[in-house]
Amino acid sequence: MKALLLLLTCIVSTLSIASVNETNYTFSANVQSVKDRYQKLLNAYMSDPNDPISPEYSKELTTLLKEGKETKLKTYFEQQTASYIKHLKSDIQKGDQSASMALLEYVLFFQNDEIRNELDLKPIEYLSDQDNAYASYLLAQYYGDHSPQYMTYLEKAGHQGSPIAQRTLVDEYNFRRPIEQQDEEKAQYWKEQAIKSMGEDAYQEEVCKLANCETGSFKMVDFSKLIEDEPVDSPARVASDMLKQNHDSSEQDDEK
Repeated sequence: MKALLLLLTCIVSTLSIASVNETNYTFSANVQSVKDRYQKLLNAYMSDPNDPISPEYSKELTTLLKEGKETKLKTYFEQQTASYIKHLKSDIQKGDQSASMALLEYVLFFQNDEIRNELDLKPIEYLSDQDNAYASYLLAQYYGDHSPQYMTYLEKAGHQGSPIAQRTLVDEYNFRRPIEQQDEEKAQYWKEQAIKSMGEDAYQEEVCKLANCETGSFKMVDFSKLIEDEPVDSPARVASDMLKQNHDSSEQDDEK
């Protein structure tokens, strides 16, 4: 449980870092408060309880972490998550559109299909129509790149000034789209828009994460290789191995 959560937290952190230049979106004070509280839970859950500078979410969690009882930890975490979701749903019922945005964030980051299937997108679609770039970008991610709505919302977010959408569109039109949908002119257009939004240096820094800038050659990052290079007892390696074991077990069950 903890290893899997660590991997998810790493993914969330990566997304957050990638969005440093993203258009700011302000949640309501109440929603931001519960979001901060839940983030504190994640931070505390992944910390060393014996480290004096580790964040403390609650004395109960600290005790459970020190005891190392995975079953009780899992139950506690699920209870706190359920409370977080309940808060957001309550705020949604009160008409707080930012609560819908926060719930969609949760669905996307943690791939929660149950909540995804019951999520009302109307408040987020409304915000998207009100020129909210972040709402448009989240909707693009919700539909995914296999849906025609993905590019519709991604381009909408790009036109509304979302740097991360603009950067993504460069790659979509350069090489991610099927060959017949790739378009050098559109890729160049979105590159220019991204540079305007981010600045030349910040844009180039993003590009260099996927390319050897010294030689100018493009090279996709092999994340599996990065994990393989990690020490066998590192959190990322442990989490990756656990996911692989779960996947292999599922395949064996399917064969039976």
